[in-house]
Amino acid sequence: MSKLNSGKARYTKSTSGPESRTVASLREQQKTLTRKRLTASAAELFIKHGYQATSVNQIAKLAGTTATTFYRYYSSKADVARELQGHINVDVKKTLEQFDELEQPSHDGIRGWMDQYGEMWERMHVLCDAFWDATRSDPELAAELVPTTHRLAEAMAIVKTIPEGKQRRKFLIRFVMLYLLMDRLFYLIEVQAYDATAREMLDEFSEIFRSSLFEDIS
Repeated sequence: MSKLNSGKARYTKSTSGPESRTVASLREQQKTLTRKRLTASAAELFIKHGYQATSVNQIAKLAGTTATTFYRYYSSKADVARELQGHINVDVKKTLEQFDELEQPSHDGIRGWMDQYGEMWERMHVLCDAFWDATRSDPELAAELVPTTHRLAEAMAIVKTIPEGKQRRKFLIRFVMLYLLMDRLFYLIEVQAYDATAREMLDEFSEIFRSSLFEDIS
């Protein structure tokens, strides 16, 4: 019995050694890569065919795997869309932090911040377009959009300087509304090309942003 126990102990020890940890690490890396392929494939198909017309089988095929594998990572297409939103929100949070860094909420300061947002939007517009298409087709996703943006805005340093109550709530509502409108404005500018009219629109929107948030907010 002692020999059997000794052998079992040696076997257990060997399976938790460096080789076992390496195998486990490789498996985790493979899982991460598979998930990334599924997400990227979904975004590509949402843009090309639309969220509603894209099937799980199409996503899996483009990712080089099967629908069975898809459901190991996601319960539905909506879950993929939420992951897309998560990737977008990492950059959204950075743009909100950049707004906090403005020394003063002047027209020029906000206009410069909007240019920074535009650079982010240009990098992320494929994911942004894919997610917006998903919200048009899925009411549950659409219903989550404003609360999610609201939570991100609540964490801003500038919000915390405003006393809790009606004034802070009004600031947050206006900021979230303007932020979402700004995103759609950049979409229109991207579609129509960034010309002189687009620059004028951004100039005017900068002033709307400033005056709406920092004038008559009582």
